[in-house]
Amino acid sequence: MAMDPVAILLLAGLGLLAARALRAEEPHGMHTLRAGSTALMRAQDAPFPEMAAARDAYILDAVQRGDANVSWGVVRSSYAGHEGEFRVFADALKVHGVRVTLTAAGQQRVADAMGCMLLTLKLSDLIWAQRQATLPPLTMSATQADLMVMSTVARMVEYSRKIDAAIAALATPPEGIVSTVGKHWVIDDALLLAVHKGKAANYGWHNSKMGPPCATSAGGSGCHVLQGPGYAHNLMHTDYSQNCVLVSRDCSVDGAPSDLMKVLQDPVLSFLASHKGPMHVLRQPGV
Repeated sequence: MAMDPVAILLLAGLGLLAARALRAEEPHGMHTLRAGSTALMRAQDAPFPEMAAARDAYILDAVQRGDANVSWGVVRSSYAGHEGEFRVFADALKVHGVRVTLTAAGQQRVADAMGCMLLTLKLSDLIWAQRQATLPPLTMSATQADLMVMSTVARMVEYSRKIDAAIAALATPPEGIVSTVGKHWVIDDALLLAVHKGKAANYGWHNSKMGPPCATSAGGSGCHVLQGPGYAHNLMHTDYSQNCVLVSRDCSVDGAPSDLMKVLQDPVLSFLASHKGPMHVLRQPGV
């Protein structure tokens, strides 16, 4: 049953108030995400709301205050003699040291606040192809009991800690892109189809052996995903694997500064970041 819109707004407001009550007021900082004392709060003490709308609001507030962690990497792409460079999250967004899960609607709002966009299928595959460190998909949905708790804060924290442990076990601490750290909410023109109205698109859990081939050739030889392009979830779905990896709108094409939103509408340059060329869906529809 769909949640009443008024109830969603009330829950979101409660999440926002909870976030603000934990910190002294300070100016909103949009350009710097830091790891301050609040951001380093122990995960078990972090008051992430359980309800999806309230959790989205809590995370958005943390991002707007600069009270979150993000590390950046660069992926490069070539097409028809053109060269593109795109700044992407090298790991998932963290709040209180935890890789946070958002609904597709909530992640779009975070992207807007950060001057970012949701990934395209091609950019998602480029992240895998140009990773520095490789992690396997860390699935946690083997039983019916697992499915019952997949959207909880506890599961979100547990999944993030599993990624931390996998990174710690690497022979060399990564300085660049780490993949895979989960599934992505993506933008895709298939969301314009009537059958997908009110839906979000997810994709990912890249690896070299399991699942269908990657959606684009940008993933390289042997690229596979556990989650092919999927349209089963609505805008308010959340689960432990849907963490936040975004791409900055600020990019470079042929050595000159550009805007990814404009690039994705160009008849030629769009192929640098979209395997099908010009895109009409540049934000999650319905947000």
